Amino acid sequence: MISAIIKSTAKVIKEMPWWQKIILGSAAVIAFSATAKAMEYLIQEIEEPEDRL
Repeated sequence: MISAIIKSTAKVIKEMPWWQKIILGSAAVIAFSATAKAMEYLIQEIEEPEDRL
């Protein structure tokens, strides 16, 4: 099931014009860095929770 989704997504990406690939790639990079920052924040909160007062 997941491999079918990945294959169909890859096919759609291959058929896109180059400029759409660049937009998609930059969006993926932004999403990845935002996720990494969120994880970093969560880990920091678990290790040393800030005072909520």
